[in-house]
Amino acid sequence: MDPAIIGALCFLALLAVLLTSVPVVFALFAMGIIGFAFIRGMDVMLGTVGITTYTAVHSYGLTVIPLFILIGQVVSESGFGSELLRMAQKWLSRLPGGMASAVVVANAFFAAMSGSGVAATVVFSKLAVPDMKKAGYDTGLACGSVAAAGPLAAMIPPSSVMVLYSMLSEANLGELLIGGVLPGIVITIVFVTIISLRVRMKPTLAPPVVGVSWQERLKSLAAIWPVLIVIMSILGSIYAGVATPTEAAALGALATVLICVGKRSIGVRGLYSSLLGTVLVSGAILAIFVGGSVFGTMIVVSGLPNLFSEFVVGLGLPPRAVVIMFMIMYIVLGCFIEAVTMQVITIPVILPVLLALDINLIWFGILVTCVIELGAITPPFGICLFACKSGLVGTPVEGITVMEISRGILPFILGYLISLTILISFPMIALFLPGMMSR
Repeated sequence: MDPAIIGALCFLALLAVLLTSVPVVFALFAMGIIGFAFIRGMDVMLGTVGITTYTAVHSYGLTVIPLFILIGQVVSESGFGSELLRMAQKWLSRLPGGMASAVVVANAFFAAMSGSGVAATVVFSKLAVPDMKKAGYDTGLACGSVAAAGPLAAMIPPSSVMVLYSMLSEANLGELLIGGVLPGIVITIVFVTIISLRVRMKPTLAPPVVGVSWQERLKSLAAIWPVLIVIMSILGSIYAGVATPTEAAALGALATVLICVGKRSIGVRGLYSSLLGTVLVSGAILAIFVGGSVFGTMIVVSGLPNLFSEFVVGLGLPPRAVVIMFMIMYIVLGCFIEAVTMQVITIPVILPVLLALDINLIWFGILVTCVIELGAITPPFGICLFACKSGLVGTPVEGITVMEISRGILPFILGYLISLTILISFPMIALFLPGMMSR
């Protein structure tokens, strides 16, 4: 049988298996090993799989992932979320639906320290939804704003999603992280605009606005300084060219721990919990990455990516049309497959197309990250929908169902699509800051 056909069959079989309860790592390893055995034989398969698994984890660049995750775990344990939320509420109190907009803005700041959309969603669902319901906010607006804003952590550095994309595509990680800043701001503005317009059109969604004095607003800015220190430790050092992404991640992790310990917002138990969470999450991501490396290497050996590239290039479509086609593919996949798996099974296949059409890998990575954010809130398997529900457990509003959260998320799905359209139409939003780095 032709190797490309074997590769295509294994790819389709993997998609089918992923829709079952089989663990992702086992599915990736199984399809990769089976494909290799049929294409090159058992002896070659055993040798190649051994080398591939070693090479996959023997990478200096991968050390960024546990460092970014550690930052997120420490921040989640420290209680920064409540301070940021209070600050955002004071500054946005005069906007229609100000508390919901405050959740979005606070999430954007939290994302600059956390990097975990699930953690952000759990934290803010616990902090914000009960207060919004008590103030008279609509359930869908309250829960939807929390669940939709959580995935901003994937776009605004530090971002494990971008690290994986960089490893798979060999795009410059520093430029990718810097490139996520302006798109993250764009998505935040789009969400705040949607909330304000919805409440203005239907005032029953939220109570009347409440004014706050400028003295209170200025006083609340004290909550931002830890965020600024972490941002400067990570993005500032990368942008200035004084640190590699791995060194910047280490600086960010050190700064985060020192700030939390100095503010006495985290104790020994919290640090232990953060380290344990880092090990568990990092282990899961790296295991999927190793399995994806085996599967991706098999796909490359089969010749399927080259055939796919020749087919797509042969269509004669302009590069932007091909990008839109890939975004539609990712939107569909995002409804059923989580972010890490989606990247490791698709990037090896479409990368030759991107290179052949000279599509900027930084820009495309930002677009993929945006669609991954969308997948985190897309029913029926949007992980942040369930994270929002889990965060409500033990609160006065724990009776809110996932179905109610899903209904509330619909306007924000439109918000992500609008943001994606803007980023596709104006690539310089993603490329401006990375371009300044290289000058």
